[in-house]
Amino acid sequence: MPPPDFRGAEIRPGAVSITSHGSLMRARVFAAEQDGPRPALLLMPGWPGSTDDVLGLGAALSVAGITVLTVTQRGMHESEGTTTFANTLDDIGSALDWFRSPDVVRRYRLDVSRVALGGHSHGGGMALAHAARDPQVHRVIAIAATDYAELTRARHRDTTFAALLDNVLRSTQAPAGPVRFDIEACYRELAEGQATFGLRENAARLADRSILLVGGWEDVNTPIEQHLLPFYRALRRAGASDVTFFVHHDDHGFGRVRDRLASDLTAWIAGDRRRYGVGSAEER
Repeated sequence: MPPPDFRGAEIRPGAVSITSHGSLMRARVFAAEQDGPRPALLLMPGWPGSTDDVLGLGAALSVAGITVLTVTQRGMHESEGTTTFANTLDDIGSALDWFRSPDVVRRYRLDVSRVALGGHSHGGGMALAHAARDPQVHRVIAIAATDYAELTRARHRDTTFAALLDNVLRSTQAPAGPVRFDIEACYRELAEGQATFGLRENAARLADRSILLVGGWEDVNTPIEQHLLPFYRALRRAGASDVTFFVHHDDHGFGRVRDRLASDLTAWIAGDRRRYGVGSAEER
């Protein structure tokens, strides 16, 4: 069967609200039109969140028969509440509970046995951190994922990087930016929670999952040498046998390879092992 043609698809996602610990999160559902039961993906955006799609993947994957939920976590944009890293993990859990609820499963004709969790950048790192503590998550996609333990170490050893990171975060802080958070409190949270938020630290807890890692050779935001490659090696040392790692000739936004990225994710979610190599790293 030829791969789906993702070009020119006009998708009108449905806006929904999901409650997380008393606050409403804004979310969008990119519903697949094919007959069910359908696989599904909760896809978390990078920092500072998104009110719509994530790398165009919601629209593209729904054309291919996969229903995608994108969520704006608490404290970002129009979602209520405050952003912390602990809150983000809870928000992912709330979104997964919503996705698996009987009414939602019936409405969108979902196959609950094929609900995957994924994310880009900040969302990818948080998706892996959540999966490490949630045994119900069997399949995880991490696209240019942030290793927050490595980011914390880099901030402590490199004053230039620390200043750059601080400037970037402050530019996103409300009221000028879209994120309501306490920068210093988040730094403390990361420093004290490296075992919770670090990719390598979570490798043993994730070794029994099916994991797709995607990186970019030109990514300067989360360089693969610092974030994904050490995590991949830690997974293999921990005995992980179902890990696929694609590295594209592109940067953090994957703007040049969007169709290939959507095709790879579609094949992986569908379990089409003829189109990707399980347990392998591959240059794209």
